[in-house]
Amino acid sequence: MLDDDVRKIICNGKLSVDEWKDVIKTAHKNGVRSTSTMMYGHVETLEDRVKHMEILRNIQEETHGFTEFVPLTFMHENTPIYQKGRSSPGATGVEDLKVYAIARLMFRELIPNIQVSWVKLGFKFAQTCLLAGANDMGGTLGEENISKSAGASYGSSTEIDNLKTIITDIGRIPALRDTLYENIVDI
Repeated sequence: MLDDDVRKIICNGKLSVDEWKDVIKTAHKNGVRSTSTMMYGHVETLEDRVKHMEILRNIQEETHGFTEFVPLTFMHENTPIYQKGRSSPGATGVEDLKVYAIARLMFRELIPNIQVSWVKLGFKFAQTCLLAGANDMGGTLGEENISKSAGASYGSSTEIDNLKTIITDIGRIPALRDTLYENIVDI
């Protein structure tokens, strides 16, 4: 979360917001493209979420270096911050939908790719988020340990055919792509 007060709680000792902005802008200006993310549903406010997305939007307007935005709902169950009573138990489903919808409205074509994490949300809810603003369904993953160790209930890998079915079931056209959203091939 790009708020220094929140960062002191969830990732104390890491870069400040200004330091992070400087690093990411420098990387983008030197041709290094990157993903933009937002882990939410822990200690931040709704205003912090919007402020975070506004920072990303402003950086994108300046550098055009972000390939995508990936909202990451907080997996609370096994985290020390939750177990010590210092965070909420993650976002609600309605809050998740609002994050996707607001991200689409804020980023429009500036950051055209908004990815849904089926690992965090499950396949059915990921489908719903694809209808609420997301246009990218994460990947097949080789092995995913972060969400799993934090308490995520969903899988850490899946087959391409499964993702294809999930996408076509909502009337979308599945495609394979590389990390930079190039070499897109309908499947």
